[in-house]
Amino acid sequence: IKKNSVTLVSGLVVDQTDKSDVTNKRIFSSLTCQDFGYLLNKRIVTKTYKDKTITAIMKDLLTLKAPELSQTYIKDNNTITSSEFVYMPLSDALNYLFDLSLNWHYYIDGNNGFHFFEKWETVGTTITKDNIRLEGLTVNYDGVDTYNRIWIVGRKQASSKLTEIPFTGNGTQVDFGPLPYEPSGLKVYFKPSGLPEYELTLVEEGQDATNADGTYNAAKKTFKVSPAKTGSFRATFYPMRQVVEYFENATSQATYPLMEKAITNVDIIDRLEARRYGLAQVNTASRILRTINFSSTQLLSLDIGQKITFNVNVEAWSITGDFLIKTIKRDITPDLEIVDVECEEIA
Repeated sequence: IKKNSVTLVSGLVVDQTDKSDVTNKRIFSSLTCQDFGYLLNKRIVTKTYKDKTITAIMKDLLTLKAPELSQTYIKDNNTITSSEFVYMPLSDALNYLFDLSLNWHYYIDGNNGFHFFEKWETVGTTITKDNIRLEGLTVNYDGVDTYNRIWIVGRKQASSKLTEIPFTGNGTQVDFGPLPYEPSGLKVYFKPSGLPEYELTLVEEGQDATNADGTYNAAKKTFKVSPAKTGSFRATFYPMRQVVEYFENATSQATYPLMEKAITNVDIIDRLEARRYGLAQVNTASRILRTINFSSTQLLSLDIGQKITFNVNVEAWSITGDFLIKTIKRDITPDLEIVDVECEEIA
């Protein structure tokens, strides 16, 4: 939909219903549309990135899976990260990158341009009591999903350091363990008194052990030999360790009670990645921000991504500060155009 050659609304038509106006002998259509963001849920990503910037990963994902979108408006976020996306919707992969990008925002414009920027993209106007409808003004304080301590639980993976644990067989004991860590690549060696050492053949517990020297249970960190042996055992393995870190906002905790949340993210494979992700999460989740909704018949040039300054001081309201426009709804008739705007306080 254009006005004076300016695109006001555009989208992909996903539903069309024809209706008849019998009285005036007309047929009109009711259209439901979405922008190209709809397709982000319909594209599947499988790719691994090692030590790439967030922007580089984002551009590569869009090039591979959403070439319909222009990348002209993607700004550089030079945060380095490593990510693995396995048969994941493109929208989920992008949301993972957005979670790592504190104070960054994105949207898709009417010309299929993908916008990614920090804090705000352009500077708009000042909002006063004279250019908005005061009767439609609402202010919400968003604290529902507020947390000031967040636990980050990453992927469990094998250490690169080989660990060795000795055991002694007394001729009657058949069960050994538990090992200090869940083992990966477990090997058990046995040395009878006065004889050379040799490796035992172990199979996973529950499998046929007829031709084996015993079994192992990695989850329980144990192994069993049969028959019992007298001599020295040596278990070697790579410890399985899970990345677990927590991050907190002391300023928020001084004002509000302790509010905790645990986030499991299997894409996090080391403590550095957990720190980047955790700091972004706790800084975002520990803020209580104002969200404002208003409508206007004058401010028709407002757009998503703009920073607007509120300076509304009337008997019922006293609102000042900078806000980012998040969504815009336009009600267009032949005689009047109204914009309904939702904006979020800029921290």
